[in-house]
Amino acid sequence: MKKTLLIGALAILFCGFAAAQQYTVLYNFGGPPNDGQTSVGNPIMDASGNLYGVTSYGGLHGCGTNGCGTIYELSPNGAGGWTETILYNFCSSANCADGAIPETGLVADASGNFYGTASGGGLACSLSPEGCGVFYELSPPQVQGGSWSYSVLYSFCSVRKGSYCADGAAPTGPITVDSAGNFYGTTIFGGASVGEHGQGTVYQLKQNAGAWKENVLYKFCASFNGQYCPDGQQPSSGVVIGKVNSLYGSLPLGGSSSNGGLVYKLTPSSGGMIETSLFTFTSQKAYNAGAPVSLDPRGNVYTTFTSGGTGGTGGILRISASGTPDFYYFANQSNGANPYTGLLLDPTLDLGYGLTSRGGTGNNQGTVYQITSSGQETLLYSFCQQSQCTDGAYPNGLSVMPSGTMYGATVYGGANGDGVVFEITP
Repeated sequence: MKKTLLIGALAILFCGFAAAQQYTVLYNFGGPPNDGQTSVGNPIMDASGNLYGVTSYGGLHGCGTNGCGTIYELSPNGAGGWTETILYNFCSSANCADGAIPETGLVADASGNFYGTASGGGLACSLSPEGCGVFYELSPPQVQGGSWSYSVLYSFCSVRKGSYCADGAAPTGPITVDSAGNFYGTTIFGGASVGEHGQGTVYQLKQNAGAWKENVLYKFCASFNGQYCPDGQQPSSGVVIGKVNSLYGSLPLGGSSSNGGLVYKLTPSSGGMIETSLFTFTSQKAYNAGAPVSLDPRGNVYTTFTSGGTGGTGGILRISASGTPDFYYFANQSNGANPYTGLLLDPTLDLGYGLTSRGGTGNNQGTVYQITSSGQETLLYSFCQQSQCTDGAYPNGLSVMPSGTMYGATVYGGANGDGVVFEITP
């Protein structure tokens, strides 16, 4: 029922992790006004063992009764539990000029500063009453016990052509940083003047003389043919950096008349970035792209798709360095279904780790899985095994530590129904 997915050249079976795993809920989100709700992105850990993450909703301010989101810290309390501290509540400024509704997690620099985007807030625009989004920095206190410092480094829709945000609007998906400290990401809207609000961009943010400047590297739907965008549209999963400053990503729409999306590569040229379609989703064999992509040292590209394949519940796509596609299908609902997030790779072990939003042996509320180079999937955890899903439901973030311990978050479930932060130990 499954095609072989090769993560590397070796066939390594790694099942010891699953045999001894232990799942623990570290924290239950409480929702607005005093806590976050709907966690997004992968939690990250600092050298002291504290976890940091983002929620799209919850917090003290705005966005109706839902709150506009938070940045949180979870710290071990020395008694076997974890204590949460809200580091920032979005929409703390008038008219949400500081951002609202973040839809991606954080990245950190060597100094402990965090960076991220919020899909709303910032400058007023026709796209959203909460604004068209911001890129922000959150810096640790200069003295122990002090307050964290929050700054908006760039507000999207700063460059307009009529009603369009030429510099992009609604930044979503993970952001990536290069060795020079430049950031890369995607916006769902803005860019070229196609459709009501434009069809999205890939952007770079770099510091110049103490100020941050945005460069639009690519505007999608550059060649709209009247029915669909051959080069894709509305990116929501960020980009990753490959060799010679190339960028890779996926798109949920466009590519062909079936409008199933594509996996793409952007290559620098004298006239800007040139897009190459690496795989176009056109049939029930694989459909509904849009998840983040991953690269291994051999030049293979990985992503997931939410539908199509055996059972129609999606799978994993590998595109070899030579351009050959290979698939792994979630053919058995109990093994997971409908993966919306990408694949985390461990090239040293030829292993991949990921999440599915549905399926599993619980109540169809998602899984954590491991997959080997030979296509052998091991189910690490099925959510909603406990009454009323107090163990979490619909996972949406995962990080794997060098020790093999995993941390993640769910959108729903938990003691309050607002999601949880969890740990899986080997």
